[in-house]
Amino acid sequence: MAPKLRLQGRVAAVTGAARDIGRAIAERLASEGTRVACIDVSAARIEQAVAEMKEAGRADASAGR
Repeated sequence: MAPKLRLQGRVAAVTGAARDIGRAIAERLASEGTRVACIDVSAARIEQAVAEMKEAGRADASAGR
């Protein structure tokens, strides 16, 4: 069953998106069709998190520090 894209066309900025709750929120928003700007203080961690999200099919995530 394909996910409903209730948030298709929306944009969200998520701070602390490299780990824990921030990452879970970013992944959930992306899975709902939201374009997500992932922000974290660690450039290395956020780049890794975004790469993993893209591999999982959440291509509308982008990293920022």
